[in-house]
Amino acid sequence: MKPKVYLESSLVSYLTSKPSRDIIIVSRQQVSQTWWETRRTNFLLYISPLVIQEVGAGDPDAVKKRLSIIRHIPLLEINEDTLGLAAHLLKNKAVPEKSTGDALHLAIAAFHNMDYLLT
Repeated sequence: MKPKVYLESSLVSYLTSKPSRDIIIVSRQQVSQTWWETRRTNFLLYISPLVIQEVGAGDPDAVKKRLSIIRHIPLLEINEDTLGLAAHLLKNKAVPEKSTGDALHLAIAAFHNMDYLLT
């Protein structure tokens, strides 16, 4: 069976954004594009409603591109357990207090037994 990967919204943004002038961002865009084109078929891909919410914000044209990339990817549920785990991560400072979205992404991936979290 293929490994399971939870795709966080930054990957989707890197795939669809205009090439950056920032060398670090450009490298992330290139790595993301290469992975998407050459490796994604080796994995079972998953997202969550949080990913849809995050990629659904911003410029309408960019939103359309981002949503089209993920439209057929199965959704993982956000539930009391994932919310509780995210709160635990924040409370115990495993994730910075201001990074509530990141804590929830980690909790979703962990609760649903993802093999990888791709960000």
